[in-house]
Amino acid sequence: MPHAPTTPLAAALDRVEELLGTHADALEEPEHAARDLRDLREEATSARPDVARRDSALSRLTHRVSTVAPLLTAVESVRNLLA
Repeated sequence: MPHAPTTPLAAALDRVEELLGTHADALEEPEHAARDLRDLREEATSARPDVARRDSALSRLTHRVSTVAPLLTAVESVRNLLA
């Protein structure tokens, strides 16, 4: 079965999700970080995104993962793709 094409943004969001699972124990609020990622993914992949909501979710997620270097790097990759 062929795989659906993956955009760089989708791949970057998937990587953040993977790392959230791997590093959940190192985060103060992993469930909130996961919720922020869901919000970010929803807005970033929407045909008509709410840019303020997207940027707010990205900001919150960045803050929540800032103590875990691999996660912060992955979130910054998403930020760069959205710029």
